[in-house]
Amino acid sequence: MNASLCLQKVNAFLFPETCYVCFDEVKTSSLRLCECCTENLHTLTKEERFHFQNTYLNNISSAYIQYNFTNEIQQLIHKIKYENGKKLAESLGYSLAVAFPEISEYDILIPCPLHPKKKKEREYNQAFHICKGIQKKYPLVIDQEIVRRAKYTQTQTKLSKAERAKNLKDVFLSINKSEYKKALLVDDVSTTGTTFNNIAKSIKKKNIHMEISCVAIATPLL
Repeated sequence: MNASLCLQKVNAFLFPETCYVCFDEVKTSSLRLCECCTENLHTLTKEERFHFQNTYLNNISSAYIQYNFTNEIQQLIHKIKYENGKKLAESLGYSLAVAFPEISEYDILIPCPLHPKKKKEREYNQAFHICKGIQKKYPLVIDQEIVRRAKYTQTQTKLSKAERAKNLKDVFLSINKSEYKKALLVDDVSTTGTTFNNIAKSIKKKNIHMEISCVAIATPLL
């Protein structure tokens, strides 16, 4: 056994990984969840995904959303957004790729853009790192230039659907006409679909024939 591997085993024994949610010891989990918290995850059924798409998404061809927004998922989302959780975001992205093999049929991944001011505050875009995780399974192009966030907006966490729509009006600006035909928008959470709808609407102004779908880690079942 080489010295590096030996040191890893010693560290694992002395400082075992703990669950992000309940802090119990984690044996094997790419998402750093214990067995109990993993069992509490609610994977959306195909019917639930269709209901969300038909209710909230009017500019989107298909929606691939893996989980309901349970407390466990909420903790993971907080980690990837505010606690430098780049590796966790990539693990969640890879999980999406495994859950939805249809992703392999798309040409490009488009991470939902952050305004430069917010990206400077956070130092990274979690949606980009979710894309990186998807890319580990499917070698799709990640396009961060096709659309940009032109306005700085307040957080949408506590806004109603109508307030979200007003908050995101004319926020996204499509920059380039793309050679690709099938695009997949990528974000961590979609609550009312407003972000996805507005980005798709903006992109289609210059790419009218592009098929645009979306993928997210979770949504609340509204």
